[in-house]
Amino acid sequence: MEGLLADPEVAAQLASGPVVVVAGRPNLAESAGNVMSALDAVLASVPSATVLPVLRRGNVRGALALGLAPRGGVDAARILAEAALGRVECLVLLGADPLADVPDADLARRGLAGARYVVAVDTFLTSSSSRADVVLPAAGWAEKDGTTTNLEGRVTGVSRRVVARGTSRPDWMIAAELLSLLGHDSGITSLDDVRALMTASVTGWAGILS
Repeated sequence: MEGLLADPEVAAQLASGPVVVVAGRPNLAESAGNVMSALDAVLASVPSATVLPVLRRGNVRGALALGLAPRGGVDAARILAEAALGRVECLVLLGADPLADVPDADLARRGLAGARYVVAVDTFLTSSSSRADVVLPAAGWAEKDGTTTNLEGRVTGVSRRVVARGTSRPDWMIAAELLSLLGHDSGITSLDDVRALMTASVTGWAGILS
């Protein structure tokens, strides 16, 4: 990358206008360090460049904006490692399929087997959710109202077009009921309540969700 940036023609092109870097990994088994090093080199050369992250699943950008991200260095791999050692009482798979997504397939298998209790919230039965103790069916994108966020961070409203099958329900309903069963009053009884919390916690969403 440093050699490429040193090329006069490339340097001239980068200096000719706004630069957007599309950054991502073609394979999750590939080290993220290589991508980050290349990205650092570009940003060092063009500090004004903006970055568009390429994420593997839809609406991940929105989930990250709302705080659904690892904290204190406890990422998916760490959680699975702890579960494999029998240190996780309840493992909740929120639309996650570790057996398909985690590069270390053996760790994913041991994590699912080692957790004392596994709860899966998903629209489809995956390799991982099929091993769960309980599967809570979530309504699909055309079966519920809400929003979706694309890779650029653009938020788009989603409207229900068909009735959810069986006992499937929107994710927020499942989350609110689980909190209630665990003795926590979320104060959420409608989608409007969810939107109010989102606009209060995420800058710039007030005008979008109003």
